[in-house]
Amino acid sequence: MTSYDTQKTHLQKIIENRRVAHLLLFTGSKSTLRPIALDFAHQWLRKMSGDSFKQYPHDVHLIKVEGKIGMHSVDSIRDMLEKASLAPFQAKGKVFVVEDAGRMLLQSSNALLKTMEEPPANTFFILLTDEPEKLLPTIRSRCQLLHFEHKKIVRGPYYNQLQKLLGKEKLTLCEVTDFCNEVHKSFEEKRKEIEIEFNGITLGITKEILKEMNAQQRQKHDQEVEGACSTKWMQEVMVLFCDIGFVYRDAYLQNIQEEAARNAGFQLEKVQKGLMQAKLAIERSTPLKNALQTFFLRHNV
Repeated sequence: MTSYDTQKTHLQKIIENRRVAHLLLFTGSKSTLRPIALDFAHQWLRKMSGDSFKQYPHDVHLIKVEGKIGMHSVDSIRDMLEKASLAPFQAKGKVFVVEDAGRMLLQSSNALLKTMEEPPANTFFILLTDEPEKLLPTIRSRCQLLHFEHKKIVRGPYYNQLQKLLGKEKLTLCEVTDFCNEVHKSFEEKRKEIEIEFNGITLGITKEILKEMNAQQRQKHDQEVEGACSTKWMQEVMVLFCDIGFVYRDAYLQNIQEEAARNAGFQLEKVQKGLMQAKLAIERSTPLKNALQTFFLRHNV
């Protein structure tokens, strides 16, 4: 039986036993997640409502990303949460299926998180994503997670450069500084490219509307564009961090039979913890090069 079949069987069991969690997170490829989630939602509402054949289309809500920017805006999430607070239309419950859940602005994620802490009665949320690492850890921790397939591990564009650098037993302070400055410069250029891309998209779509906006509307619009830019830039940073993790993991696997590898598992945990600390530091406005220098100085010098 495949992983896909196993999870489908599990979904059938929790429906039959009426043990469906209010917060579910489905991971896998985009092409498979939507039909699985919608089918599950309709089956669960029929079970809750005591009618095995009736359809409840008005109580299953599919939430998609918006516009060419392709993000879940704060207004979109708040609109969903407002609907979640209302009584069901026909069924005895409601299900909200959120596609591309990893593509939420930070403000959108925080708005969702508040509701997830105390979800409305008989209301269920299914988050779909092929990149669960892009969801807030506090959101992931509140969800029942179901993997429908494992993505093939693909090393990013920084892997070879990192492998060459980290292949040395010890790094000098000069080597760490040079590498971090080089990466920082590259990512600042990426940031500018992202800002140009998003501003171009926004201006191209809403040129006339922007002129009609009042100061408050324009400020809100600019904040959402800025949030979208920051989110995409942070996703690029996470590609770098994933490659760092791959280099350390691959080094461990290559040396698994060596005496020095006895404590490697613990070292890998330290690496993961260090990367999470670096991510948190960047989110708190620490420059990328400083966060990287701190990480490498702790683990390689």
